[in-house]
Amino acid sequence: MLPPQLLFVCCDDSQADFDSYFATMPWGAIPFDDRETKKNLEKRFEITNYPTLVMVGPVNYDEGEDRPLINPDIRAVIETGDYISDFPYYPKPFGDFCTTTDDINTHKCLIVFHEGGEMDDQDEVEEAVKQAAMDYRGDEIIKFYWAFDDEVPLVANTRQACDLGPLQEEPTMVLLDIPDDGAFYVSEETEVTVDTIKFFLMNHGERQQI
Repeated sequence: MLPPQLLFVCCDDSQADFDSYFATMPWGAIPFDDRETKKNLEKRFEITNYPTLVMVGPVNYDEGEDRPLINPDIRAVIETGDYISDFPYYPKPFGDFCTTTDDINTHKCLIVFHEGGEMDDQDEVEEAVKQAAMDYRGDEIIKFYWAFDDEVPLVANTRQACDLGPLQEEPTMVLLDIPDDGAFYVSEETEVTVDTIKFFLMNHGERQQI
């Protein structure tokens, strides 16, 4: 079996730009003038923006199958500096809203905001969100997040869009459904546990709109 390999696919406009970037890289690349291969890769992996880092699995030579897609975007994994513990980076149903590179416009999100909480309280919230995500068996695709840093633009902008007001000592649960015309729901529950998260998913409350 071949060892893991990185392959650079260029989106630059000129050969000179390609040469400049590729000169800093220790791995291989699709030749700049091979536009057909680039187009086919973008189509297969549904790549719409760059930079994107895709993880694919090994070739099954016995079955004559192509490489399976493992994760369509692992940029966040690399940016956090942890390359080992979660290899080969299968997608998880939960994540840190402050560091995510997910496109939240494509799926429903459960977000627990707790920027003003103590570290121990934040740890408990994170564990509850992770467990609720692992337990979720609904028909809809929902990604579960925690958000603890109000200085991150995505967090601040989402908080403002959902009209959550100033930071509170208590956590706030929000169900955000941008694909549904920007719908969102805010829970009145301030105790975040696996059970209260599950209850909120089943009983959204009043529908609001961004």
